[in-house]
Amino acid sequence: MAKFTILHNPRCGKSRIALKLLEGEGVDLEIREYLDDPLSENELQELLAVAKFNTQALVRNKEAKDFGVNLKTDDLIKAIAMYPKIMQRPIVIKGKTAVIARDDDWFEQL
Repeated sequence: MAKFTILHNPRCGKSRIALKLLEGEGVDLEIREYLDDPLSENELQELLAVAKFNTQALVRNKEAKDFGVNLKTDDLIKAIAMYPKIMQRPIVIKGKTAVIARDDDWFEQL
């Protein structure tokens, strides 16, 4: 079975729900609290290479505006690395697939 990684924010309700589901499934799980251990630009590019979403979907619009991040820029990856709080959450990665785990059917997408 492929290992799962959750990019987790323990203060986020959706993130806690996703983590609880993964733990309940008994999967091999790595938990990365991305606010304490932000992803580098290279890691973000690797994530987007396997993601079922684009760079724009990775950004939380309200938080990006709070940090003054221009959502139309080509430097969104750099902005996410600099301000990890603007990254959408939670993100679950399994092998060569990554999803934003906010919808009810995210687990089936992996």
